Amino acid sequence: MTSRNQIDELDKNSKAEEYSMQLIVEFLVAQGLNRTVEILKDEISSLGIKAVNQISTKKERILKNDVVILLNLIESSDHKKFFTSWESLIPQSIKELPECKKLRVYLHAYYATLPFRDNFQPFGQNSAILKEKNDEETTAGTSELIKNDSHLKQITNLNGTFVVEKPYQDKVPIIDEIDLIPSNDDDDDAKCETDSLEDESEYSKHKRHYANLSEDGHPSSAMNMFKTFLLEHGAEFSEEPEFLPYFALPFVENPKTHPTFVTIFQDDWVANLKSKLNQFLIKYSCGDSVIPEIVKICKQNMIKENEENIDVSNSYKDIKRKMHKLKRDHQKLVGVASELASALEKSVQGEGVELKSILFNCISIFPDLFPMHVSEEHQTWDQTGRDFLLKKQILHSDLDAHKIKNDLYNGSVKTQLLLLQALRWHITQSETEEREQYVVWLARHDVLNLRSKSISDFFSPSTNLHPLQQSVVRLLNAIASLNCGRDYIGSSTKTVDLLLEAMKSKNLDQTSENMIVATIQKLSLRKPLCERMIDQGMIDHLLNKLRMNSFNKYTLQYSTSMLMNLALNAPLSYWDRHANISSYMVDLLLNSDNEVSEFITVTLCCALRNEEVNKQCAREGLGIKIGQFYSKNKHNPTLGRQLDTLLKLHRREISPFSLHLGQNCEDELEDPGELDAEIDENDMVKGTICGDEFLEQYCLIFPKQGVVGRSNDRFSNVPVQTNTPAARLPRWATGK
Repeated sequence: MTSRNQIDELDKNSKAEEYSMQLIVEFLVAQGLNRTVEILKDEISSLGIKAVNQISTKKERILKNDVVILLNLIESSDHKKFFTSWESLIPQSIKELPECKKLRVYLHAYYATLPFRDNFQPFGQNSAILKEKNDEETTAGTSELIKNDSHLKQITNLNGTFVVEKPYQDKVPIIDEIDLIPSNDDDDDAKCETDSLEDESEYSKHKRHYANLSEDGHPSSAMNMFKTFLLEHGAEFSEEPEFLPYFALPFVENPKTHPTFVTIFQDDWVANLKSKLNQFLIKYSCGDSVIPEIVKICKQNMIKENEENIDVSNSYKDIKRKMHKLKRDHQKLVGVASELASALEKSVQGEGVELKSILFNCISIFPDLFPMHVSEEHQTWDQTGRDFLLKKQILHSDLDAHKIKNDLYNGSVKTQLLLLQALRWHITQSETEEREQYVVWLARHDVLNLRSKSISDFFSPSTNLHPLQQSVVRLLNAIASLNCGRDYIGSSTKTVDLLLEAMKSKNLDQTSENMIVATIQKLSLRKPLCERMIDQGMIDHLLNKLRMNSFNKYTLQYSTSMLMNLALNAPLSYWDRHANISSYMVDLLLNSDNEVSEFITVTLCCALRNEEVNKQCAREGLGIKIGQFYSKNKHNPTLGRQLDTLLKLHRREISPFSLHLGQNCEDELEDPGELDAEIDENDMVKGTICGDEFLEQYCLIFPKQGVVGRSNDRFSNVPVQTNTPAARLPRWATGK
């Protein structure tokens, strides 16, 4: 059995060697190293290796140096040099491809209309003189050409423009019957036969016309070349609807003013043509269809290696982040251990220890380690202890969560408003670390009852005044500004749904709308919540609001940012219903600040991956508008890079599937150092006692000081430890 396995292994290795030899031979043939191939075959035979019987036929492709030549020539106006190079540098087998033939039609149309474009610099001559000469001779030459063409059904002269109509079912090009004969060996220009003209003088005039058209640098010589091209190859394109207008192009006196050819003279059309030429040359120079198999394997391995390097880099960042977190946690644990060791030492020595005080000190050092569940039965402290507590800032651990929850839902409207305001100020007016601990405390005790149905009472317009609703959403906006706060709100799908429903309401005051939009935007950073918002039609709602331009500056920033987050996660088919997105999003882009422009640019990148949306945007001239906007914002690295990506995506210079827009990450967004000032601005809640002064009445009253003794139940009151995982935001939420 072992011997059989060894034989199979040898056979597999032999086949692998033969295949490898085939790949090597194919590569050498592709590089034109024919003598090397012959020597290799001899050496293969001498070594007893199975000979390569059939060498792969060399795949014709465009040389990389020739690609550079053609790309440089397309930027000049020398059409003769371009097409001469095209004929000599493009292999015949590639020129026979339909893709290549169609591209050449567009290239001829481009050069034929080049003299009529703005800022045209002719090759070697003065453009104004040449254009005047062309206008006179094109009309005369065209009239003579069409007079003898039996395949023309009708010619209508409209303001100097000739409209050519082909007979139905006539598959012959409209100028196919004109016989052209060379004048001599050195003259490649065409002329009409004598028997097609009325007399010798007309023949001479027509001969001079063609001679002038063919002069180097003459603006109409490119048009003459296009006529000749249609004579020779027009039958191949006569059944293609997209090319039919080009048959009339040589007969139009001034194509720039003709409505049929308006698109050709747009900058976006030229940019798109050059992009297609670039893609074509790259495809048949180093594309998978023309390169040797061994090169293809190497490219795939390089891509795979690059992806692995990216994964390694991301893993390194993740490990580094975790290491820093462990270091911070270690420092906190050292502080907790020191506090507990000090208490234990006093206990061993028989000294009394304030257990509650020690416990709260530990909580303030490491709040995530000690979830606080304080007994709801308390007795009154002596007034001295209370006065001492009120002299310092109130800590969240000093507050009676049960009493706050009770008054928040059962107290008077005035009490509710002042309590919501005080809780909010405790977040907005605290330091960053204290702010996080406070929000963790709110979540641990579910002070707002988000996990119950009670929260819906605040969003009921029939039973509550709008100041109460506004106070709630102000507080939710402050909470959602922190990672732990998004965890808290996101844990209640009921609250998220209520916010989404409230955002669609038409009865909101401006401040409430601002707070709700900002809160939902912050929640949209979480992918599960983002997908929930998409399912509930938030993209449609935002686009409608943006179309009506009904957002103020604060809401506009948050709504466009939210739209970007949703767009990054929306399926490609979702944009089928929004094909006209550019009609209003581009105007918004051009008239917004840089931050909003960045959000809109990323949103458009997401939408333009859809082919229908991209085609509609092309019809609306998106490329021209974005190109002009891009030229004004090159100085902005972030926005400039995004606009450049948007243009390339629109022109399909990059694949719609090459943008990793929906990729997740392990990195966390840092909590902001300062919260939005708008959260506290224009607050209608006023009271003689407010803020921390109002919260004094909710401070905990402990029954007695706890003393650590030596009894077996001395640790019975220590809360059970539970760990809360750190929040992790997806990479797409942090990238633009």
